[in-house]
Amino acid sequence: MPSTRRMIQFAASLGVVGGLTIVGVAPGGSAVVGHSIASGTPAHILAIAKSATTKAGSFTANCSAASASLGLTGTVATNVGSVAGSQYTKSTVKGLGVGTVQTRFVGGIAYFNANAIFLEYQFGVAHSKYANQWISVSKGQQDFAIIAAGMTMSSAWLEIAPVAPLSKSKVETFAGKSAVAVIGKVSPDQHAGTGTQHTFVAVTAPNRPLGIAISTKDAGHAFHGTCTFTNWKRRFVVTKPASSTPITKTNL
Repeated sequence: MPSTRRMIQFAASLGVVGGLTIVGVAPGGSAVVGHSIASGTPAHILAIAKSATTKAGSFTANCSAASASLGLTGTVATNVGSVAGSQYTKSTVKGLGVGTVQTRFVGGIAYFNANAIFLEYQFGVAHSKYANQWISVSKGQQDFAIIAAGMTMSSAWLEIAPVAPLSKSKVETFAGKSAVAVIGKVSPDQHAGTGTQHTFVAVTAPNRPLGIAISTKDAGHAFHGTCTFTNWKRRFVVTKPASSTPITKTNL
């Protein structure tokens, strides 16, 4: 499978054209804030952020991705819920065109509906008769872990949190808010190779993660990008498609 397969999942799309973007670092690398977690250890900051994320129960991740060597750019919007989620991905590969895919995770089953271009560069099948049709993928079947990743609170957190060794930044501004970045290796749950990840956590209550930025390499290709998190506590309705074909009954 080509490395562009990474676009089908939430965290693999953690990129933005031009690389890591940290907006408006505060003068001197610090900011005057109220109650702050910035003095805590990186592990302590992540623990507080995890608690705040779990308590919220839902949020939206807006991400964009790029790999110059693959000629790939893309955007992903994911509504993350406690036990269900949905996602819309749009990606462009030079020489192939624009691929789109809708993904849902509900009732423990992942469903995706992709156009012909997306199916071609994700599965190597040109002019697939399954274009624009819902395909179901159950646990244990091909690509289930990748397709379902990041659409529930528990799986999303595995991708939000970097892994050791951890460090932290000074207080800076991310997405218009004061934040401290916990810095570590890209989580293996992102299925996005090896590299560095910054997870930005708001320094004031409720200390939710504001977004992440990664710079990584997978299969010899560099990926860069960011995600921002919004719509905390919003209720998302995710429904099972009226009809779908199990991936085991397709040629994908």
